[in-house]
Amino acid sequence: DALAHCEAVLAFERRRAIDQARTLASLAVSRSDLQMVRLAHERERERSTQLEQQTLKDPLTGLPNRRRLDQVFALLEPGAVAAVAMIDIDHFKHVNDVFGHAVGDAVLRELGQVLQHSMRDGDTAARLGGEEFCLVLPPASLEVAAAVAERVRAAIEATDWERVATGLVVTASLGIAPWHGDVTAALKCADQALYEAKRMGRNRVCAAAE
Repeated sequence: DALAHCEAVLAFERRRAIDQARTLASLAVSRSDLQMVRLAHERERERSTQLEQQTLKDPLTGLPNRRRLDQVFALLEPGAVAAVAMIDIDHFKHVNDVFGHAVGDAVLRELGQVLQHSMRDGDTAARLGGEEFCLVLPPASLEVAAAVAERVRAAIEATDWERVATGLVVTASLGIAPWHGDVTAALKCADQALYEAKRMGRNRVCAAAE
């Protein structure tokens, strides 16, 4: 009886050890599965973030696009002292016609770099489409915005465009307007000032009335 009891106890212990080993193996698999699920979620999050960033950028210049620009405007405080500048490359159609669209694209990319290096920290440059760009300047009075816009204009004119194509000369006209809390109104006002800069001979900065 004692032997039988010992054998029964040993058999029980063996079964319990096997069950524990199976449980531990199951837990190990579960932890591994959980880690894989977490890793998959992290990768998916990264992909989603990358895709979202791509939808907010102009693919040619790498600058923010109009969608991102609207987000920047939305972040401005209602009473913020800020300004908007519209930028248009002078005679861009002539550049495309004479030098070709590949050079035209290179001009747009280079202009994007010039804008990024000419702005203040906190300013935003965006490409609206074609040869049209926009600057959001917070904080900035119209006087400060005019100084920033003039620095941008001068930087564009001073760029060595011969590196892009022999005989190439590029200038830009800029129109600036104060920000009063309405995106449409600010862009329209800056666009009118831009038209005035073109009417006066291009390669200059014109400001709208306060």
